[in-house]
Amino acid sequence: MTLQLAGDELPEAGDAGAIATGFYRLGVWDDEPDDPVLAEFDERDDMLSTIGSALLGTTIGCARCHRHMFDPFSQDDYYGLLATVHGVRRNERARPIADSANLLPLGDTTAIEAWREDQATRLAAAIAERDRIVDSGEGNRDEAEQRITAIRDETFPFAAALGVREIAETLPATQVLARGNPATPLREIEPRTPELFGSESLAGSERRVRGVRSSGRRSALAAWIVADENPLTYRVIANRIWHQLFGVGLCASTGDFGKAGSLPTHPELLDRLADDLLRDDRSLKSLIRRVMSSESYGRSAMISDSRVASLDPDGRLLSHRRIRRMDAEGLRDAMLQAAGALRFEAGGRGYFPWLEGDVVAGGSRPGLGWEHSDEAQRHRRTVYAFVKRSLRDPLVEAFDYANVSGVLPERPVTTVAPQALILLNGRWSHRTAELLAERARNEARDADGDELAILVERAIGRPADAEMLTMLSDYRERRFADALRTIDRITLRPDVPLSLSEVYLGHLPNEAILPWDGERNPNEIGPASGFRAHRGRWGSGYEGIVTVDDDRRPFLARLAAEGNTDGNPAVAVGTLRTTIALSSAAERASLLAAGSVQDETFRGLELRFDVQREQIRLLEIGDQVRVLAERPWVPTTDPLEVTWSLGAPDASPDVKNCRVEIRGSEETIEFACAAEIGSGTTWGLSAWGAPVTFTATSRIDGDGRVDRVGIDRESMSELARRAARDRSLVDVARILLNTNEFAYVD
Repeated sequence: MTLQLAGDELPEAGDAGAIATGFYRLGVWDDEPDDPVLAEFDERDDMLSTIGSALLGTTIGCARCHRHMFDPFSQDDYYGLLATVHGVRRNERARPIADSANLLPLGDTTAIEAWREDQATRLAAAIAERDRIVDSGEGNRDEAEQRITAIRDETFPFAAALGVREIAETLPATQVLARGNPATPLREIEPRTPELFGSESLAGSERRVRGVRSSGRRSALAAWIVADENPLTYRVIANRIWHQLFGVGLCASTGDFGKAGSLPTHPELLDRLADDLLRDDRSLKSLIRRVMSSESYGRSAMISDSRVASLDPDGRLLSHRRIRRMDAEGLRDAMLQAAGALRFEAGGRGYFPWLEGDVVAGGSRPGLGWEHSDEAQRHRRTVYAFVKRSLRDPLVEAFDYANVSGVLPERPVTTVAPQALILLNGRWSHRTAELLAERARNEARDADGDELAILVERAIGRPADAEMLTMLSDYRERRFADALRTIDRITLRPDVPLSLSEVYLGHLPNEAILPWDGERNPNEIGPASGFRAHRGRWGSGYEGIVTVDDDRRPFLARLAAEGNTDGNPAVAVGTLRTTIALSSAAERASLLAAGSVQDETFRGLELRFDVQREQIRLLEIGDQVRVLAERPWVPTTDPLEVTWSLGAPDASPDVKNCRVEIRGSEETIEFACAAEIGSGTTWGLSAWGAPVTFTATSRIDGDGRVDRVGIDRESMSELARRAARDRSLVDVARILLNTNEFAYVD
């Protein structure tokens, strides 16, 4: 706490002290306020209110405009404490320069001080030269001003951390404000503790640390807060630890020990825990160990006595353990831990959670300020997640993640439908279930054990009984049958909006722009399902936002498959067959043929199912886009059987060498046209808007050689059964990660 409040004022704190003061910069700030003076006081009010709630268990912020309605705090008490942080400079856009308000250099103190002294000397000389020019009229004043600006804007040669600095000159006087309005000051007040605690002075003593002046007021505030005699701090800490371990504190309102808060259920116990914390040299580990070793913590959540159920239904009186759900961060980490994928390394840069395209699309400038982290980085603990108020990870958001815009002493615990839907259907949850299933398969193979039994033990931490194994086995068989019927499908899941931040787009790998699901034929060369993603063409837009070209959108190109036992056609002619199913929100689906990939775009023939135009169009994509044929079409989510035949490339221009037949549940569409078929042999798939599924996709050349996508459940039945069996185990893992036994702590 001392480092968070005043680490930059303590010479012995070093880098740890500078980093800890980032605590002050975690609140909301307005970089373009209508009223700068009011915005300044709002920022400092946020600092003081957070300190009061988090460290003292008081709502001191309520006394900004008038005497506190419930607790014995006057306006003078509020502004006396506010004076301790009045010297903190306003937040600003961070720049690693000597005069930065919120970026502090890290490293060797002597080196930092030497650099600051050297820069100050050069700056003073440049200012003196400018003043000489002004006084004498001899010399170039503009050049002198430019030298001053260049010196001030020099980037310091050290690592940096977000933190605080105080106003370098004399601190402004703190005024008691009528109704909390900076325009109506009443009287000046010195930094002090509230009258309830003796009105002790918190003026502090001025100091200079790492070449920067500071008032010492925050050090005085920190010393008062952590003093053994402070009646609030250690009770607040002990109560928060109890809250974390039991789900609710001995005083339920952890941020308000006042009259408007809750009375503690066991006040003597709270006092004892606070005394123990002080007696054990403020060791949180010792206090946690004592609580977790207690009989109360070890009690069962089962209630066997009806009288107990009526007198203490929620366990507040400690007659039984209170069942509590893991918080958002704990739940995500537990999922990774069960899968054996959680990474424990500490420190360093955080990771960017993976966000689906519709989440990114919600921003006014989609993707601005966001980056893409690879899977290994995303397996770090959730505490290292990058947080942006306008871009929230749906998983942790659904499970009552903290309100990052203000103080939240206790998180609400809700039970809503999106929680189950995200755990069952979310792509991140599905990927974690795949890792868990893979872990169970590997351990079962190595130990000659049962996959389901190992899966249960890894997920919920206990052996499965016979009834559970029977239930899960029956469920797995049903899912196996479903998987076997769909094993030859590939589903494209376009995952970016039409417009994106150019910087964010540059961070995204192609596979994140157009991801796809599909079983891999082990005879194929390359990624799953034998495709490679390409991002298409994105045009320049407004203020760094780029928009995808309507005719050159992301696509999957079929990889050359040398050594593929199915053969790989080396010419453009042949027949492309598939069954297409568009989801209800899909905007288009395309088959690509007789082409090549140039600069991440496809050049060749495209058979496009255009939902918005309500047309099926055959296009020739080159430097220009030419419509070869088009037919009206009523968009549907029913499967469409497509056969697309391409004739000889050297046919005369009047020969209709391109034929298409599309069979749906209600209509059949046929058309033929002449197309210029070059030497391009690349074919592929594309989709936009929402998932599109392609089933039993294959290409047959003129000699009858087949290039088949994924697994053919007819001709490769053993391989298909193995893949379906693996997929069904993933479905069981998804169910286990969605159970109360996994998500709740008893």
